[in-house]
Amino acid sequence: MNKKQVYIYDVLAKLFSKKGLFEVGSLVSEYDTMLSGIQIRRPDIVDLTKSKFS
Repeated sequence: MNKKQVYIYDVLAKLFSKKGLFEVGSLVSEYDTMLSGIQIRRPDIVDLTKSKFS
């Protein structure tokens, strides 16, 4: 991520924390996401809820 994207991530993480959303999930940057057996995407920011961890 570039500097502007890191700033946006930081603002979102603070809002995420302020709303108490870290209790139900995580805000992750640069997370590898498997779409299929051969397709992988790496979005800048991902909201992972605890139900997605199981």
